[in-house]
Amino acid sequence: MTWPLPLERLVMSSRGQGLVQALAGLERTGVPLVGLDGSTYYPAGITDDPGLYAVVPLLARALGWSIELATSVFLFGVVGLGALLGLGGCWWLFRSWGARLVSLAALGLLTYVSTQLIRDVYVIAPALTMAVVPGFLALATHRRRSASLVIAGVLAGVAIGLGNAIRSHAGTAIALFLLVVIAWYLPESRTRRTLVAGSLLAGILSASLLFGQMLRARDAHLAWTVPGYERIEPGHPVWHSVYLGFGYLDNPLGIRYLDAVAAARVAEVDPTAGYVSARYEAILRDEVIRLARTQPRFVVETFAAKTGVVFLYYLPVFANLGLIAAWLVKKPRAIDGAFAVALGFASLPGILVMPSLPYVSGFMAMATMFAIVSLGHALDHGWPSHAARTREA
Repeated sequence: MTWPLPLERLVMSSRGQGLVQALAGLERTGVPLVGLDGSTYYPAGITDDPGLYAVVPLLARALGWSIELATSVFLFGVVGLGALLGLGGCWWLFRSWGARLVSLAALGLLTYVSTQLIRDVYVIAPALTMAVVPGFLALATHRRRSASLVIAGVLAGVAIGLGNAIRSHAGTAIALFLLVVIAWYLPESRTRRTLVAGSLLAGILSASLLFGQMLRARDAHLAWTVPGYERIEPGHPVWHSVYLGFGYLDNPLGIRYLDAVAAARVAEVDPTAGYVSARYEAILRDEVIRLARTQPRFVVETFAAKTGVVFLYYLPVFANLGLIAAWLVKKPRAIDGAFAVALGFASLPGILVMPSLPYVSGFMAMATMFAIVSLGHALDHGWPSHAARTREA
């Protein structure tokens, strides 16, 4: 085997094929995240987030399932578990049956959209949002003891860390939401709030360390078996995606949302740059900066168009009546601030890359959760028969 891998293999490889080869590599070597293409070993999920390529093959081998069955059960199971936890959290968070029924309907809709319209690893963000946000808000609202919040912080952190390993930043918006809630909503001392925030970050770090250890074991095995092997940082290449995001609007520059377009542009500048290598990313970073300098109108129009889709289409569609309820019956400022921070971060993939439903799945989920919390809060306070505009402290 030669290293690096041929460009065409990296560009044209699909997630399904990669999972099949990750299972083959696991069965042959016993090492997660080692892919096997015929007789050739390589790092599985080399241009993707590594989590799915570790979890699904391990599940398939343990239960004797096909990779297709293991993938479907895992992803659908994650969404189903998230919906059940979210429903339990909403039942605890809200007092009125109207609010609980609204949450049931909204979570059911979010589950349907996730499993039927989004699918693939993009369901991780909605699943995490449903699983974590309502339950943590219920704990914070009902003033549970610090020990309960610390345990919840660790569990939420582990879930977020695992989710981020499967889909890049799938849980980061949720972590930001929780940190704002911890800092400004919890009626605890500064020391206890710091302890809860620390437990959340510790949970995230523990999951990151777990996958880091898997990656180190994989790299050690490949360095031993593959001549000339050099480690490539796993995960989605940032500047590759941002550059392709300029293909959202028709343009005379030849930019289209195709991996091969970015690869071809890099090859024009430096044919020796390996796909998604540090040199590859640096070239595309310079291309994005060049576009901003030489084509400022095109850059502004592209970002404006994508921002408009995210905030003028997706936000009203998924937050809908929650926006009205939030205006008429005010929630604590800290909760509104937490949603604002989370929605802002979750909007970035749609604005920087592409405002397609899979890329804004985290934004969609957080907007739906905003609607659930806003409507539930309003219904618990007698809206619409006793609408109030007083804001709670």
